[in-house]
Amino acid sequence: MTPDICPSYDRDEIDIAEAARLLEVSPSHVERLIEAGLLPHPTEGSTQRILRSDLVTYKETVARRHALLDELTAESQEMGLYDDPPTRFER
Repeated sequence: MTPDICPSYDRDEIDIAEAARLLEVSPSHVERLIEAGLLPHPTEGSTQRILRSDLVTYKETVARRHALLDELTAESQEMGLYDDPPTRFER
């Protein structure tokens, strides 16, 4: 296989579509992450590319956040914070 056909596993930069595939999200979601400054990208050229290392860092950050939220949820459940019936708030 030629480098243009095979996946970009050996390249430092990947395109939006490949980043979306690796994150398991849509390309438009990746673009929104870039616009929000949550996913840095080199600004050279007209094609948006993302450094593989930045994508790995982003995925690790998201995984850490999810793990912390899971821990907080488990602690809240152990404390019985979810045992009471929901309270209806009046406006």
